[in-house]
Amino acid sequence: MRDGALRRAMALVRRPEVMYLAATALARAGSILLVPLYGRRLSVAEFGDYSLAQSILLLLPHLLNLSTTSAVYRFFFDDAGPVVGGRRAAAASRLAVLLSGSLGALLAIGAWLGRPATPGLFGRWGLLCVVIASASAVWASIPPLYLQAAQRPIAASAFQILQLALTLGSGAVLVGVADRGLVGSLEALAVTYGFGGLVALVFIFRLPADPLDRPFVLRTLKFSFPFLPHLAANNVSSAADRWVLKAYRAEQQLGSYAISAQILGPTNMILQAWNDAESARLGEVRRAGGVRGVRDAFWRFALRSAAAAAIPGLGTIALLPVARFLVGAKLGAQLHGGFVAILVATQIVDAIYFPAMNSLYFLDRTRLIPLCTVPAAFLNPALCALLIPSLGIWGVGVSRLCTALFRSGTLVAVARYVMREALRDEPHGSSPPTPPAPTR
Repeated sequence: MRDGALRRAMALVRRPEVMYLAATALARAGSILLVPLYGRRLSVAEFGDYSLAQSILLLLPHLLNLSTTSAVYRFFFDDAGPVVGGRRAAAASRLAVLLSGSLGALLAIGAWLGRPATPGLFGRWGLLCVVIASASAVWASIPPLYLQAAQRPIAASAFQILQLALTLGSGAVLVGVADRGLVGSLEALAVTYGFGGLVALVFIFRLPADPLDRPFVLRTLKFSFPFLPHLAANNVSSAADRWVLKAYRAEQQLGSYAISAQILGPTNMILQAWNDAESARLGEVRRAGGVRGVRDAFWRFALRSAAAAAIPGLGTIALLPVARFLVGAKLGAQLHGGFVAILVATQIVDAIYFPAMNSLYFLDRTRLIPLCTVPAAFLNPALCALLIPSLGIWGVGVSRLCTALFRSGTLVAVARYVMREALRDEPHGSSPPTPPAPTR
C-alpha cells in the first residue's frame, strides 16, 4: 500500500500542470516573497511606482526582441526532427539576444542623455535600471523555454531557482539592508535580470545553432512579428489602468491597486501553469480529432480554465486577513475585500480567453487574435479615464472587468465562428497533424 501511494505521489508530481506550476512559481515567487519587505520599507506611493516598473518589464522585453523568443519553442518542434529543430531554436535565441541587446543599448543611451538626474522611476538612473532589466530579461527567459521544449524540467528549474535566489538576494540587500527604498527596488530588478542574463548568454552561445543568414532571419521575423501586436496589446491592456492612475496623480490609489493585484500573484501562477498544460492537451485533441474535436472539447476546456482561476481566487479572498498581516499595517490597510473580489471575477472571465486563443492557434488562425486583443488595449485606458475621476480605484476594477468580458467574449465568438466555417471544409473531422505548443 505504501509503494502504491508513493507511485501515485510521483505520478502526480510528474503531471504537466504540476511541473509547469513549479517552474512558474520559481520564476515569480521572488517578487511575491519580497512584498512583506517592500511593504514595510516603501511608502504606498513608492510601491505604486514599483508596480509601474514591473508593468514596463512585462511589455518592453517583447518590443526589444520583436517577439522573436516566440519562435524558439515553435522552431524546436520543426518537422525536420529534434536535432535540426534544436539548432533552429538556438539560432532564433541568438537573434533575440542580438535584437534586444542592440535596441536596449540605444534605449539606455537615450534614457541616460534625455532624462534628468532626479530620484525615482522616471529619473535617469531609475529608467536605466529598468532598461537593463528589460533587455536582460529577454536573455534570461530563453534557457528555461529551450529546456522545457527539450523535456529537461530539472535543468529548466535550475535557471528558475537562480532567478529566485537573485531576486530575493538583491531585494534583501538593496532594500532591506542598504535601505535604498524605491531606487533600491529598481536596482534589484537590474541586478536580478542582469546576472541571470549573463548566465543565460553562456548557455545560449554554447548551443549548436544554424547560421543567422538572411532567409532564416526573414523566416523568424515573419513568424514572430504577427505576435508582437497581440503581446503588446495584452500587456498594455493589463498595465494601462496603473498609468492612468499615475496620470491623474492618484499615487495613493495606485499603491492600493498595486498591492491588491500583487497578492493575486499565486492565482495568476496557477492559471498560467494550467494554461501551459492545457494548450498541449488541446494540441493533441486537434491532432486526433481535427476541427470537430476542438469544437466538441472547447467548452470543457473553458470551464476547466475558469475553475483553475476561481478556486485559488476565492481562497485568496478568504485569506485576506493573513495577507494584511504579511504585507504590514501600512499596505495591509489598502486591501479592500470588495475590490479584490472584482479582480478575482476579472481573472475568472480572463481564464476563458486562453482556450479560445489556443483554439485559433491550433486552427492556424493566429492573424485573427490581434483583432480581438488590440481593441481591448484601447478599451481599458478609455474606461479608466472615464471612470476613475468619479469612482477612483473602483473605476479601475469596473474597467478591468468590462475589458475582460469584451476580450474573452470576442475571442470566443471568433473561435466558434472559425470552427463552424472550418467544418464545412472538414466534414469528417480529419486534418493534418499540428505540433502542440503552449501559448506564450
